[in-house]
Amino acid sequence: MSQYDQLVRLRDWELDEKKRALAEIQAEIQALIDKRQALEDEVVREQAVAASSYESSIGYSAFANAVIQRRQDLDQEILEREQDAAAANEELLVTFQELRKAEIVRDDYDATLKLEEARREQLELDEISQNVYRRNKR
Repeated sequence: MSQYDQLVRLRDWELDEKKRALAEIQAEIQALIDKRQALEDEVVREQAVAASSYESSIGYSAFANAVIQRRQDLDQEILEREQDAAAANEELLVTFQELRKAEIVRDDYDATLKLEEARREQLELDEISQNVYRRNKR
């Protein structure tokens, strides 16, 4: 295994790590979105309960204020995680570009080795041909 193969393996591993990190962030974003949806569902249930009885409607304003704050907190956290996802996506792109460069260098190196090997084989065949020609000429 050449040094270029090792470099490609390293870059490939780094790319996999970046993909995993991005997937984790996206999972966190989805969990936050699900939390926000659950909060909205809870608001709808509480509104129905508050509309059904006067006693329930008294405490609804405190609940509504708490929900507004929780909603703002969730929205802020979602926004922050989306920014993290954008940064992770950018890192993923850079890592992919580095992997691609390493693959190109490796492929060029392999092609050079094959060309050199073909040249050596051709020299050997030429030498054999010259020896056969000299023997036949005598």
